[in-house]
Amino acid sequence: KYSEQVNQLQDDIDYYQQMEQDFEDERKQWDEEKRFLSNQIDDYDKKYKNALDKLDEFSKRMMAMESANAEELLEREEAHTRELQKVCSEIETSSSSTLEKRLKELR
Repeated sequence: KYSEQVNQLQDDIDYYQQMEQDFEDERKQWDEEKRFLSNQIDDYDKKYKNALDKLDEFSKRMMAMESANAEELLEREEAHTRELQKVCSEIETSSSSTLEKRLKELR
């Protein structure tokens, strides 16, 4: 009877040790999955930040291009305005006979 109890206790010990080992194996597996997912999150975070940086860079380039286009248009408009002012000034300083002659030429 004593040996049966010892055997039962040994079986119980073996059973609980196996349960403990299974638990430890499962914990290791969860830790590996956690590391994998953490690395995935870090990778996605880096890709997201990289995409934001590229978008910001693109936005800055577009604004610079728009600014350059606006400056070019402004320069053209200013040149046109100067030309119109020159023509107006010539008209103001011309004598009426010169204007009449010019008008006849244009007709």
